[in-house]
Amino acid sequence: MTTFRDFDSREEFVRHLNLWHYDKNSNKPEYTVIGQATGFQDELIDIKNNLEVIKTKWNNQSIDQIEKSVAADGSKQLEIMQGQKNDKLKAGYHPEQPMYRIHACPSHSVFYQLAKSLGLDSAYVRYHVQFPGEVTVFHTDIFSPSHEFLPNFVTNEDDLLVGKDNGIRRVIIAMEDWDWGQVFHFGSTGWTQWRSGDIIYWDFGVPHCTANMGYVPRISASITGLATNKFYQKINHAR
Repeated sequence: MTTFRDFDSREEFVRHLNLWHYDKNSNKPEYTVIGQATGFQDELIDIKNNLEVIKTKWNNQSIDQIEKSVAADGSKQLEIMQGQKNDKLKAGYHPEQPMYRIHACPSHSVFYQLAKSLGLDSAYVRYHVQFPGEVTVFHTDIFSPSHEFLPNFVTNEDDLLVGKDNGIRRVIIAMEDWDWGQVFHFGSTGWTQWRSGDIIYWDFGVPHCTANMGYVPRISASITGLATNKFYQKINHAR
């Protein structure tokens, strides 16, 4: 059976899995705003008061930083990551080039309460700060290799299961209103003009990327967890 080990490229591996249509002419909406979050203003103020520290101290999601995070879970996880690393280097991304800055949210964060209300179990939450000039490379979340922000069971996945739907889902929460030059891209659909508190979801297998081409940091949070029936009901209702 074919596995990730048969590919030097993550993009080629993901296309082999046939998770998405890759039709550049598609007008189909590729994301859904599923609700509004509130109660995070104190967290936002704390982030905005510490932007210079964040720029130098938080994980910047560069090739090198991701590799360090993944290495903690062993050589197999590095092997799973290698295809994506190859894609980035081939495209010309520098190993130390930041994509965005991440940090785990504290356990008392309102976003953990939101995870429960959405129906995401075993959730982890992290802040995202993308400074002007930073981009997140076009990619597809397969929630593998494992790292500190994924459930433990991902570490022991059989090779044949890597890239398959393991029930993990992610949402993004905008912590400030959209500003000029900031963009998310889900498949063939761009997302701009968001409002503070917007909660956005995209289906498993939809490739995506982000960029901050503006003048102020883009601040958001992500929740990742195991989807329950409650979560899927909320998604279906929002659509």
